[in-house]
Amino acid sequence: MSSRALRWITAAGITLVLTALVLWAGAGTDRVWLAWAAGGLLIALGSWLETRAEALRDHGRIVLAGGLGGLYGITFAAHHHGSVVFFSGWIFALLALGFIAEAITRCAGRRHSPKLAALGFAFAGFGAALQPFAPFYLASAIVLAASAGWFLVRYGGAIVAWLTLVVLYAGFVVWWPFDDGRIDADRYLELHEYWETLLAFGLVWLLYAWNSALARAFAHRVGFVTLNNALFFALGAFIVPPRYPEWHWKFTFLFGLVLLMAGALTRKYPEVRRAYFVQGGLLSVLGLISALTGREAAVMLAVASAFCALSATRREDWLLRDLAYATALLAVACV
Repeated sequence: MSSRALRWITAAGITLVLTALVLWAGAGTDRVWLAWAAGGLLIALGSWLETRAEALRDHGRIVLAGGLGGLYGITFAAHHHGSVVFFSGWIFALLALGFIAEAITRCAGRRHSPKLAALGFAFAGFGAALQPFAPFYLASAIVLAASAGWFLVRYGGAIVAWLTLVVLYAGFVVWWPFDDGRIDADRYLELHEYWETLLAFGLVWLLYAWNSALARAFAHRVGFVTLNNALFFALGAFIVPPRYPEWHWKFTFLFGLVLLMAGALTRKYPEVRRAYFVQGGLLSVLGLISALTGREAAVMLAVASAFCALSATRREDWLLRDLAYATALLAVACV
């Protein structure tokens, strides 16, 4: 059996152990302390394995990442279920999660191992996602996004950003339909939950966009920016309460404007700036077409065309120029 297959088996085994510990810890105070002890044992075992032999180093780091991520998930469970009075409040629970996330950053940074950081943050996000959806998950997502972004800027390693981004969104989408411990396929977010979710993941989007721009070495930067934009847009459109159907075009249009602003502020990477402009322009036009018809749409498209033409003149960007022509043609067609 190849070494890669063995690493996958180790990761799968740690995932099962982590799942059992986090779910078991939510049942009572005594179990939380035992689960924390088990997480500490995983950290000790992983640290020991990576120093025993070269062949065991990768397996030891997987176990180490699982132990650190397990501590994060168990602490999240202790707050969610109120198992430990000290962590029942938001402040101390968030401080504990931030401390564990910093520990993941430090351990991976000392070893110069982006893979260890990526696995640690991924296991932490997975552990948090094992609980039914709650507002605290949104705070946890911000903590993990900030920690992953900090590692990316300080130590590099695009895999950290890619993996944690997918895990955070997947964790929310998988568990948000849960209500009172049971799954309800027809459940939609209440209005306050919608705004909380949109603001929290908007901050997650901003953190990833900002840190990906600050990172010196980042493979497939344009692809990551596109994925970050796509996931936030899909989430925002997916969770719109059905009582407010008009918010679909409003969200699309406003997010398109945000992307256009991001493109205007991006100067270091021309390909990223172009991606922001193209995606922002498309979303803005799509939002307008969805909401307006006739002369109203023509006026708004004309304004968008003028903005693109002005930006293209100042930056000498052919893509913006073509986008200005396209929106101008759509404006004429709407008259």
